[in-house]
Amino acid sequence: MLALSMHDELTYGERCLKAGAMGYVMKHEPPEKVVEAIKAVHEGKRFISDELKARLLERFFDDKDKGTNPVEVLSGRELEVYTMLGKGLSTREIAGKLSLSAMTIESYIENIKAKFNFSSIREVLINAIKWTLSQENV
Repeated sequence: MLALSMHDELTYGERCLKAGAMGYVMKHEPPEKVVEAIKAVHEGKRFISDELKARLLERFFDDKDKGTNPVEVLSGRELEVYTMLGKGLSTREIAGKLSLSAMTIESYIENIKAKFNFSSIREVLINAIKWTLSQENV
């Protein structure tokens, strides 16, 4: 299966590949790149952009990420909430964007806090901002 998505490949590409996709390509890629991806997957090969390959190799050789990488630790919805927190959205704004209640978003934040063993919501926010900025700078 080839995943064609509007979502950032550095955040969601790895997740799709781990779930069994043979490739991941962004919808905004030039048509030639999409065709290349389709051909590769049709031939039984994987298709991964150079940028995502570099990121995966970096993670493979970097032990400090083990257990602290949100992509590995959080559920899909928790990762969405974590990313939105990192972009500065409030609980209510996130709830509106995801069509969920603010209480549900607060539950996700508590889950994130527990999974990373953070001591406060402030620590969740600080780390979400740092992580989101690091994703934008790659």
